[in-house]
Amino acid sequence: MQLDVKYCGFTSLVDALAAGGIGVPYIGFIFAPGSRRALVLTEETRRWILEFENSYPKVQKMAVTAQTDAVSLQTLLSWNLFQGIQFADAPEAITKLIPLLPAHTKLWISINLTHVEQAVRQKESWDQVGVDAFVVDSLDQNYYGGTGKINQADPRKGNFLGLLQEQFPLTKRYLAGGLNAQNIVELWQAWNAVWQRPGIPFHGVDVAGGIEAPGSMPPRKDLVQMEAFWRAVQKLKG
Repeated sequence: MQLDVKYCGFTSLVDALAAGGIGVPYIGFIFAPGSRRALVLTEETRRWILEFENSYPKVQKMAVTAQTDAVSLQTLLSWNLFQGIQFADAPEAITKLIPLLPAHTKLWISINLTHVEQAVRQKESWDQVGVDAFVVDSLDQNYYGGTGKINQADPRKGNFLGLLQEQFPLTKRYLAGGLNAQNIVELWQAWNAVWQRPGIPFHGVDVAGGIEAPGSMPPRKDLVQMEAFWRAVQKLKG
């Protein structure tokens, strides 16, 4: 089984290089006001991400944004460093920003399953550009991005996930929310149990807090945890 992996929320070049050395195919950099992992749109930030790009050009880099405005998005795009944009905004706001994306830019959308019906209302607009992936995070009625809470499986969320598959059958789905090396196998099995449909519920996983050094600020990645999570995911593939 092919399974994509994204390590997200890098705040230092050293940590990003370590993830690249492990072989992680997707790495996320957060540009979201209020996030503990938020990067600032400065020349210094651009330079160290460029240094990572030069070291690991095959790793797909995703810029994760929330409360996104057109000016900030255009600045990110002008750096020409990211293969994709991951929006963690309300579906209606995302629809207004999509026209700014250059052709061939990967479009990922963070979504909580209670917001699937809102997403379906934007289906016509999103289908025109093609959503490459939904990052399915913990439930929170008032929040669109990552919550850090464990994304437990249950039949109700399984039904919402099924609706997402029905409306966007060509779009990949990534499991996120409180993942770590210790719980990923159990969570994966639980989601498969409530799926009750052909195929798999998720095509990949997205982790941030579960690979970090406890108490670090700004959050720093822990090499031991990054390697342990990678090994756990390889078991799922087998």
